[in-house]
Amino acid sequence: MRLCFEFLTVFRQIVGRESVCLQLAERSAGHPTVTDALRALEDAVELKGYRLLHAGRVAAGVLIFRRTPTGALERIRNPEDQSILDGETLVLSVAMEGG
Repeated sequence: MRLCFEFLTVFRQIVGRESVCLQLAERSAGHPTVTDALRALEDAVELKGYRLLHAGRVAAGVLIFRRTPTGALERIRNPEDQSILDGETLVLSVAMEGG
């Protein structure tokens, strides 16, 4: 299945491009999860030492969104439980610190 990632803010600098598309293997027990997709992204793209996952969970400060058919961004809060479908786009950003 094909999945695209778009990168906002610091992620564009880390990856060096605005987006990337990957081919993910289908799971025998259903669609891959967002966490599966992040693992595949870490394996496929040089993230210059930045980790998306820590101990199997999304690293602190990583924000994940799903782009809806209308172009809006829908926040994904439980990536371990959220499945993804062929052709979807996930958008990654970094939570801003400070006030």
